[in-house]
Amino acid sequence: MNIMELEKQFGIVPIVETNTSIVLGRLVWDSPFTKPVFTRTYGSMYTHLLNALFDAGLIKIDFLEQKLNEFKNIEKSPSAIIIPEISGEGHFIADFKHPLINTANAEIGYKFIKSFSFSNIQVRILDNKNRIIISDLIEDLKKDNWQKYEDNVRYVHLVTALYYGDMSFTITNSVEAKAAFQAIINGADINPNISFETEKTVKYTFSNNELPFGMKIERLKFFKP
Repeated sequence: MNIMELEKQFGIVPIVETNTSIVLGRLVWDSPFTKPVFTRTYGSMYTHLLNALFDAGLIKIDFLEQKLNEFKNIEKSPSAIIIPEISGEGHFIADFKHPLINTANAEIGYKFIKSFSFSNIQVRILDNKNRIIISDLIEDLKKDNWQKYEDNVRYVHLVTALYYGDMSFTITNSVEAKAAFQAIINGADINPNISFETEKTVKYTFSNNELPFGMKIERLKFFKP
C-alpha cells in the first residue's frame, strides 16, 4: 500500500508534517484540493480550537491552559490496527514529510528505501467528557457570536485522535546504503534495532512514541458528542 491509502483503509489521515507539538483539539484545514494541513493557504486559522474559543470570550485563560495540558496528557491506549508495509517509492514517500523519512531521503535518497512501516501502534483519543464540553462551547459560540463561528470554526476540522508507533525502514543491503543510514543514526543520536536482515535488505526499527504519524479529524460544522 502507499501512505495515502491509510485514510481509505483505516480512516487514519497521514500527518503530512508531524512534530511533537501536535495535540488533540488541533485545527486542520482540509479542502478538496489539498491534503489536510495545519495552516491555510488563503486566510488565517487558529492553531487550536481552545484559542478560537478564548478569543471569542467563551473561556478563560486558566481553563485554556488546563485543557491544553489535559489534551497533551490523555493516556495512549494500544490500537488493534495492523498497517501493512508502505511503499518506499519516491512519489509516495515524498508526500509524507516525516522527520525520519526526510532525513533518510537527504542522506541516502529514495532509491535505497524499499518500504517503511509502523508497529506497536497506540492511539490517544478525545474522550466523551471533553467531546461534550467542546460541543456545548461550539453551540454557545453559535448563539453568542455567529460571525466568529462562521469565520473561525465552521469550516475547519478538529483532531480527535492521534496515532503513534514504532517506525521501521527496510533499505537496500549494500555498503553504500548502510553507511549512509548509519550517518543518519549518528546525526540524530538515535539507537534503532536491526530487526531483520537478508541478503538484499536490512530493516531498522525506531521508537517514536511521542511523534504522531496519523490522525482522525472531524469537521466542526458536524461535530457531535
